[in-house]
Amino acid sequence: MTMPSASGEAGGGTGEQLHDLLAAGLRGQEEDDSAGEGGDEEAIDDGRDEGLCEDEDAGGSGDGEGEEMGPYDPASLPEEHCQFCGVHDPRCLVQCVRTKKWFCNSRLGSGGRGGSCIVIHLVKARLREAEPHPRSPVGGVPFKCHSCGTRNIFVLGLLPAKLVAAMAVVCRVCVTSRGPSLTALDWDVSRWESLIRERVIRQELVPPAPPEARLRMWRPTQRQLLALEELWRENADASLHDLLAAGEGGLAVTDAPGDVLLRYEDAYHYQNVLAPLVELEASEDRRLKEGRRREDLEVTWDKAPQSGRDVLRFRFLAGEEAGHLLEGDELVASLPAGRSERCGFRAWEDKGAVRTASDGSVLLELEGSSSPAPTDVRSGFDVRFVWRDTTFARMQAALRQFALVEQAVSAELRNALLGIAPPPPPAPGAFPPVYRVDGMPMLNGPQVAAVRTALAQPLTLIQGPPGTGKTVTSAMIVWHLVRQGRLDQEAEQAAMDARLRSRSAKGGRARSLRMQAQLRAPRRRVLVAAPSNVAADNLASRIAAAGVRVVRVLARSREQVGTTVEELALHKLALTIDCPRVGTNIDKLASLASRRAAEPGSLSDAEERTFGKLLRAGERAVLEEAEAVCVTCVGAGDPRLKSMRFWALLLDEATQATEPEAIIPTVLGCRRLVLVGDHCQLGPVVQSKPASTAGLTQSLFERLIYLGVQPIRLRVQYRMHPTLAEFPSDTFYEGALQNGVSVADRVGAHDAAISWPVVGQPRAFLTCTAPEELSSSGTSYLNRGEAAAADRVVTRLLRAGVDPFRIGIITPYEGQRVHLEQMLAAGHGQLPTDRYAGLEIASVDSFQGRERRTTSSCPACAPTSARASASSPTLAGST
Repeated sequence: MTMPSASGEAGGGTGEQLHDLLAAGLRGQEEDDSAGEGGDEEAIDDGRDEGLCEDEDAGGSGDGEGEEMGPYDPASLPEEHCQFCGVHDPRCLVQCVRTKKWFCNSRLGSGGRGGSCIVIHLVKARLREAEPHPRSPVGGVPFKCHSCGTRNIFVLGLLPAKLVAAMAVVCRVCVTSRGPSLTALDWDVSRWESLIRERVIRQELVPPAPPEARLRMWRPTQRQLLALEELWRENADASLHDLLAAGEGGLAVTDAPGDVLLRYEDAYHYQNVLAPLVELEASEDRRLKEGRRREDLEVTWDKAPQSGRDVLRFRFLAGEEAGHLLEGDELVASLPAGRSERCGFRAWEDKGAVRTASDGSVLLELEGSSSPAPTDVRSGFDVRFVWRDTTFARMQAALRQFALVEQAVSAELRNALLGIAPPPPPAPGAFPPVYRVDGMPMLNGPQVAAVRTALAQPLTLIQGPPGTGKTVTSAMIVWHLVRQGRLDQEAEQAAMDARLRSRSAKGGRARSLRMQAQLRAPRRRVLVAAPSNVAADNLASRIAAAGVRVVRVLARSREQVGTTVEELALHKLALTIDCPRVGTNIDKLASLASRRAAEPGSLSDAEERTFGKLLRAGERAVLEEAEAVCVTCVGAGDPRLKSMRFWALLLDEATQATEPEAIIPTVLGCRRLVLVGDHCQLGPVVQSKPASTAGLTQSLFERLIYLGVQPIRLRVQYRMHPTLAEFPSDTFYEGALQNGVSVADRVGAHDAAISWPVVGQPRAFLTCTAPEELSSSGTSYLNRGEAAAADRVVTRLLRAGVDPFRIGIITPYEGQRVHLEQMLAAGHGQLPTDRYAGLEIASVDSFQGRERRTTSSCPACAPTSARASASSPTLAGST
């Protein structure tokens, strides 16, 4: 259905014209709750929505005449008024479909900054659907896609026709896919514009409050809005003034935590500062995870091939959220009472683990509940995430242990971490030799210096810029620490034996044997930790290649998912170890494990107890024999490691761990600490903005640098073309990076077919002025113009013969990543879809530490002063 187009000017055309105009695209469609592009928000906010509302110190109700009138009196407001600011002009109001609350389309921020009240609410409440007031310029017609019916306002936009003055509301997905309904009516997809611009609904559709109303608006701070959204979860009828009544200015509800410090008085002071920040982060993580749910899903049923359990297959969190759904994650599937006649309208619920998750398609293997699964029902299911506090509970436990247990860490190391006293410098001649290890490459000068320093002093920082061989250096440090620990253990045992011989001469042989059994020098094990499973797996593989007996300890929840180092996994080694604790029962343990995996529930209670007992015995035996143990930082708090002590800890990617996270592996008896990372690259990800503001994003590595601990820098890079290495070297590393590869090493067979702006310098900056848009989540961003430019760059490379497996596209924003994937998968690139097979599109944090021969950076951000650092042009470079 088409209608004449309204005036192109803001506010142009009458209300009736605009109403008829949008009715052409919104009426006559069946109700569809589809989430469009994916609907659910990104788990980690990109940090740019702080401008959505007023700054903390920017309260007030305006000045001049409005100040004399005063802000709106809540007691005199009509029922239909904005819950955030009090505006009640119906032309400006929009209703949230889920909460049935009204919000206006006026900006909350001072000076024209920030988003409108309705957009702020939808983003913070993780909702997507809204309807204008019946007395608005477009009437009460719901915002809905003319083509597919999706009502996710963040993906909707106005699409004009080519030949007639008409337009319709169409979602970004339909525009990208150019469906038959759009082609038939000859819509001009190149002129599609988002309904939300600069975090405000287009003002010709829903105008802002008039000037006299804006002078009387309430102006809550962002913290107050967050607290109000939280309050609504418990009391849907609460108001902003209820929140203010709970504490002056609402600040008593969410008191600001203390900032992190450079130095701490003692370990108790350290715990008292960091523990509240961990609590804030836990609260935000829970809010985000529990907010990720989908309702009324269509499903299919299957059986797991090995376990025979019921498997639920569905499309869940397509788009941005799919990047945060991992194998092993726990979800709860449910069928609310009254949804389906086939199961007698009864309620059903079961928990399961994600087995595969790709392109929004999920396989959920169910554990089995007391009631049988409704396998004959195909629709009406809800799915939600399961939040567990394990990560944060282990952080809090580690902080307590750091404060209370003297043996948790050596005294000199504790003082160094607190900033009380620097670690003592190594004595002259204390640097041991560095040995050549079979299976490992020869180290360069800076790498040798890093290894020697790590062996000579209790605290070492190693800064590894991109491509400088951090993992190889770390593996060599672990090998030398294991060797050093073995020599120290042998020397300690020799001293014990000498004392034993001296005493046994006086006490006889029986006493000698008893003392010999008791006086055994403890094994000097090395703990290797990293914030992520991928980094821990890589390190375990490298360390094993050096000949170290290393064990990779996985979380119980990930043992069924698998890992790239299965042969090193604790739960696998425990089934094969020959030790007295398991003895002749090793075959029985393997048999029970096989039956348990193939037929869950087939073991009797007695057999389950036997299996658990034998498995724990086998795992303890494996750990006791290990020279090094690899874990994630959080995995270091696993109960299986609780009674173990590690004299040395190497923490890789230390700058990506928050300080409480880094403390977890540190409190297992550490006397030698080696932190490997690069504070010039990505830091820790913190979801709570109050915690982030207080400094939780500062890593332990970075704070120690501020304390004056000098890092050992690896200076020879082997990854990039020398031309590409110039910029990071000059910008971040004082021009100190050297090249371990030459130009000739980085010249490919197809380079001649690519015309770079400067011959011999494989890099190009492409300026793109296209506007940015909010993504489907409302919390991330995308830029269709930059996506098209990236496609042109990739197309040129592919036509030049570059292997797609050697090409990567990197973007800071999850919304841009999803848009690029969907655009190419839908066949709207310049080449057939199969030509892009092997091309990797990834976010900056997920790509860090890896490499592709050619990369294209897609910032997805218009360069304005209010935006964050991703305001650079598109970069294409060949490594």
